[in-house]
Amino acid sequence: MDTSPDIGVKLKKKDRTFFISEEEVEQACWIHNHRYKIKDKLDRCNDYGKLKQIADILNYQD
Repeated sequence: MDTSPDIGVKLKKKDRTFFISEEEVEQACWIHNHRYKIKDKLDRCNDYGKLKQIADILNYQD
């Protein structure tokens, strides 16, 4: 069955392993390049205020 190119195909974002836009590529690259650096800084952080802010941003609950 042929479908019209005007009809979009619904894609689940969770199952998608490719990028649709240049912005998605840039975001994925930024995450890949900075995630471990941020994690390393977080591991060395002993500032209660900063850690509390990060916990709030991430909705962390102890």
